[in-house]
Amino acid sequence: MNDEPTHRVGYRSGVADRIQIGSESRMMSSANAGVGGESESNALARRPLRVIYVSAGYPAPPGHPGEASGIGGAELQAHRVAIRLGDQFAATIITSSWGERPQPYTLDGVQVMPIPMRRAGTVGSGIDALTIAARGWRLTPPDVVQGFQLNGVTFGAASLAHLRKVPLVVKLTGRGNFESVEGRVGRLKLEVLVRAASSIVAVSQAIVDDCLRHGIPERKIELIPNGVDTDFFKAPSSSERRSARQRFEFDDEDFVFCWVGRLARAKGFKLLADAWPDIVARHVRARLLIAGGGGSEDNVAQDLAHRHGNSVRWLGSLRDVRPVYASSDAHVLTSPAEGLSGVTLEASASGLVSIVPDNPENVEIGEGSDFLVPYRREAGHLAGAMIAVIQRRKELSGVGQRARGRVVESYSLPSVVDRWQRLYLSQAGYESQYASKPAPVPVTD
Repeated sequence: MNDEPTHRVGYRSGVADRIQIGSESRMMSSANAGVGGESESNALARRPLRVIYVSAGYPAPPGHPGEASGIGGAELQAHRVAIRLGDQFAATIITSSWGERPQPYTLDGVQVMPIPMRRAGTVGSGIDALTIAARGWRLTPPDVVQGFQLNGVTFGAASLAHLRKVPLVVKLTGRGNFESVEGRVGRLKLEVLVRAASSIVAVSQAIVDDCLRHGIPERKIELIPNGVDTDFFKAPSSSERRSARQRFEFDDEDFVFCWVGRLARAKGFKLLADAWPDIVARHVRARLLIAGGGGSEDNVAQDLAHRHGNSVRWLGSLRDVRPVYASSDAHVLTSPAEGLSGVTLEASASGLVSIVPDNPENVEIGEGSDFLVPYRREAGHLAGAMIAVIQRRKELSGVGQRARGRVVESYSLPSVVDRWQRLYLSQAGYESQYASKPAPVPVTD
């Protein structure tokens, strides 16, 4: 494939690698060990354990129009795990295409097959499921198939797993999953997926509790939280913090809040926009950095920055948000519901206090520690929580140290990857020693 075009890319925070655009036939040419009479246990001893992810979203190739629309935390988390699974695993992604004639590609060593998806309605979801199963059948047979969320795309994953007679793992990344399975038809869909799945992975205890309330058998539920690269996201040194604040033209007296994420309506940024006038009226040195874009509330961020140009900067989507965390004094989360907030983990690993909605999935990150400041999701309550954090400025350094310690202990990415490795091996009926794959070295010019 040396004659194929290559492009620099770094979708995983801080990691740049090359993306190779190839043909579907090349993508399907991986070794076919284990087929043709050899016992599966012997085959697995000599080849990678194959996992097919089926996801409605995944990073688009660089330079493609789909790249500008951004991706969510769930997709980033899947990619961060996939590229670290190690040499004993081979991950392939089946995902929604960003164009009419999509080509397979590899991203940070992970094979990605984009296909047409996202058809509306029950009939459209059925067509998606058939398309996924048909395309997946043409790939080298997997050992495990994984779906995400309780939706039509996961029905496609279930169909592929059934055809290949391999285990299905379903990962639930958000608490809104169960809203889609209300009513008689919804309950039937849930029952079908639960029966098809050999394991249902929840990213937080709050989602585990939701699973149990909806009748999912406890024996099928696994708790594997999202993880964060705590070597990449870490508290800045004094010089790094000073440099970051100079970059954004902040004075020492300024108190800087940051908001990081996609500006999609589901992320609730408008709540912060509504609260900001009250905050700057009560504290004239309050500042806000907005790092994100590609969503329906871009106009909200743009308008806020226009009306409060002295105190608000909208940076758009960034490849590397570490300078944002390094220049900030506190992080603000506004999402009405998260499975387990990846940006809160990043901010905590970076030594920041986080102001978060008082949902159980947020509160459980801190287990009562003061590095999380919960608030009721109303503009007045958010403003009050942010002002209270400003008043605690002198003690925030120690609070940030506790935040990082908690995340390193419970949410480090290597430990999360290890749990996924063990789950895949146990689902495939195979246990072996393995080592996590080291992160690729960033490409520099």
